[in-house]
Amino acid sequence: MPVALWESYSSFANSNGGVIILGVGERQDGTWYTTGLKNADKLKRNFWNTIHDTKKVSMNLLSDKNIESYKINGDTILVIYVPRAKRDQKPVYINNDLFGGTYRRDWEGDYHCSKAEIKGMLRDGISDPRNKTLMKMFNMIGIGERAESGIPDIYQVWENEGWSAPVVEESCNPDRTRLSLEFTKKQTIKTKEPKRSR
Repeated sequence: MPVALWESYSSFANSNGGVIILGVGERQDGTWYTTGLKNADKLKRNFWNTIHDTKKVSMNLLSDKNIESYKINGDTILVIYVPRAKRDQKPVYINNDLFGGTYRRDWEGDYHCSKAEIKGMLRDGISDPRNKTLMKMFNMIGIGERAESGIPDIYQVWENEGWSAPVVEESCNPDRTRLSLEFTKKQTIKTKEPKRSR
């Protein structure tokens, strides 16, 4: 089993997901051809044994539906569909090495994540809402559904409804961000029109 397979698994899981194909090669002109796999069933069995070994892979995101074998021109190829990991599952790393075995995908390559990127994934993964009722309310009105999209959506909804603008307050020791939401209509400030001289 190619070593690079696990780097690609980590990078796809930590990025936007992707597809790994075993049993193909690439020509210099960029076209693909099948090389076939000598024993696809044994390879598949080894793959499942390895992905369940937490010393090799920190988390298995796959089920049976994520791996398919196909016959093309008499050659067997294996296609592995790797989904994007959820925030609380990241980082997905290999070789029991958080800082040395975490990868991300950029264009066509797998790259080591920096310590800052890994710490960011760990920090972002701690995202359970403190007030689940409030989170449910936000989801019912269609905001806060995607990571990092909630605040702009909240501002937009409050603007559309004509409510007083949300207030964000930040404080240190401990680090805290407080979002205050009022369901009161904005006060319209009337200005006196200057008297016109005749």
